[in-house]
Amino acid sequence: IPTIELVGHVDAVGWINIEIIAKNFVFTPENVNGENIAGEGHSHLYINGKKITRIYNPWFLISKGLFDEGENTITVELSANNHDYYVLDGEKIQDTITVMVGKDIIVTE
Repeated sequence: IPTIELVGHVDAVGWINIEIIAKNFVFTPENVNGENIAGEGHSHLYINGKKITRIYNPWFLISKGLFDEGENTITVELSANNHDYYVLDGEKIQDTITVMVGKDIIVTE
């Protein structure tokens, strides 16, 4: 069963590098829209509940321009090759972190 953990790293200009720590899961962009194979696929990125993009590797850079002032949530969910969600006990396999945007940008896990 795949698992996911997100870690946010703020860079020198205030952009967020998202590190996706996935276990029992392999990113396979070459198989997107293809046959599902257990333990492989891609992920979907949401900011404040809005789907932003697909992610095909364990690191992704997010522009500070995508965030609102104040509290923001970043959610990444694991997706199979055909875009079905990975699910455990009826819940999507995903993780969420919070980003506070003001004078400085602060990431909380």
